[in-house]
Amino acid sequence: MRITKIELENFKKVSRATLDVGAITVLVGGNDSGKSSFVQGMHFALMAANAFHMAGKKTFPQERLLYCPTLPFFRLGNSGEYANLSGFLKLRLTFESEEKIIDQQIKIYRAKNDNVGFEYLKSSAEVTKLMQSPSRLFSVYVPGVAGIGRSEPLHQKGQIKRGIASGDANLYLRSVLYCIQREGKLDTLRAHVKTAFPHFFIRCIFDEENDAEVSIEVSTAQGGIPTVPLELAATGVLQVLQLFAYVTLFEPRLLLLDEPDSHIHPDRQQTLARALVELAKKTGVQIVLTTHSKHLMAALQGDARFFAFSRGISTPLETDQEWAWLLTDLGVVSQLESLRGGTIDFLILTEDTNSVYLQSVLQSNGVKLDRCLFSSYGTSSQLHSAVFLAKWAKARYPNCKVVIHRDRDFMTDEELEVFRKKLDDPSFEWLFTHGADVESYFCEEAVLAEILGRSVDDTRTIVEQVACKAHNALVQKFTNKRTESRNLVKAILKSDASAPKAPILSDDNPLPKSQRFGKLLLSRIVEELPKDHKRLRPQAALTLKSLRQSELQAIFKK
Repeated sequence: MRITKIELENFKKVSRATLDVGAITVLVGGNDSGKSSFVQGMHFALMAANAFHMAGKKTFPQERLLYCPTLPFFRLGNSGEYANLSGFLKLRLTFESEEKIIDQQIKIYRAKNDNVGFEYLKSSAEVTKLMQSPSRLFSVYVPGVAGIGRSEPLHQKGQIKRGIASGDANLYLRSVLYCIQREGKLDTLRAHVKTAFPHFFIRCIFDEENDAEVSIEVSTAQGGIPTVPLELAATGVLQVLQLFAYVTLFEPRLLLLDEPDSHIHPDRQQTLARALVELAKKTGVQIVLTTHSKHLMAALQGDARFFAFSRGISTPLETDQEWAWLLTDLGVVSQLESLRGGTIDFLILTEDTNSVYLQSVLQSNGVKLDRCLFSSYGTSSQLHSAVFLAKWAKARYPNCKVVIHRDRDFMTDEELEVFRKKLDDPSFEWLFTHGADVESYFCEEAVLAEILGRSVDDTRTIVEQVACKAHNALVQKFTNKRTESRNLVKAILKSDASAPKAPILSDDNPLPKSQRFGKLLLSRIVEELPKDHKRLRPQAALTLKSLRQSELQAIFKK
């Protein structure tokens, strides 16, 4: 039995909003748009149902509420304060199973003496039992984690339940983890977290006879070494661990996340998205989350339903036009408005925030830079954002050719073919670098010779010497980038079974050219040639004969 529709009336910024929900439902929009009010209102009403059950009567003191964003509670109304005969909060949940559809409706109002009034307008004994379970929380609300305190006394499960229901997630994480260990569910938790961090390791330390505080050690390194205290773990690790921990301990029906991407680097947001998808599949929990992040939105496309909020009203995002409206509202595509004048022939969406080296490569191949607009889509993992922006721009400005630049990052030819099969579209063309990245072009002996005015033999000697000195760092870079690229291919395929095999790291010192990371190698070359650093770090695009490539010229042929 799953929830298929949620309707909320009269709570904070929400007058009335209806969502047709799926396994994952994403609420997006600007600040003060009502998306956070929606998830808070759901949790408030559901926790009020729990308080109603515990009180055993339809009115009870507001202090019994497990979750309440403000006191007095009756100030939470959208159209004014809740009253005895008007201005009620209403929550409606529609459940579907193979046999039936169940409609559950809750009404909350201000009773005498400012007590909470609670009433079921429609109810099912089966659903009511789930909502009022003493051992399970029907919903868990997580407002996001930016870090946790250095210490925490052990809380008992009843205290944890009340604390988590109240939204104070960060204060109870260690106790949650210890309870999971005590109930024999730690292996389940590890398996969940490993979907996001494959080498995740956790150890809970607490002696009930002697210890006053719970100690937790975690690691995401291969082999589980070294471990760090929980408070020193990366924010992305804490966020994913927290989500899986609450679901493992309380097995809620609904997981409500308010901006779970906060404080998480865009690269890690894709990891978070993958973890949420796996969580929904493996546990059956339905997830409703809010976000401002185009990176998280892009990573969840195809796995989630999206609704845009504005002034407390929800609109489903189902077409490219609706997505374009949202992205414009968030300011994502405002920089592309210069395409309107018709003076731009090429829109280059690049993963680089500083495109000076890319500009040099293009200018060397006859591309007129004054007819180009360069726009960064973020990091190399945010390809879905780039693909959507490319389609949006092409539909709006059909006379402009759109090119998406993506560094190769040691991907194999087979992996590049995966990209083309899964992400190709007539709206744009791909520009993949020959080497690991754009800077790799400038580590070629012929290119360096032309820039420095030296012989090719001379620059070859310089490059090989620098590659030897930087060998360990280059090996590490190759390993990290290969892991990132492989994970990206797996995410695109949505399966590991058909992912191409990774190339084997060479034992040579220095590494072969194909396994050298250009950004790192070029920075070391610059250090080796301090007198030439200005020429090796161009402030304006260069034109170099040695950078000419027929394949690249074909991409930019109008």
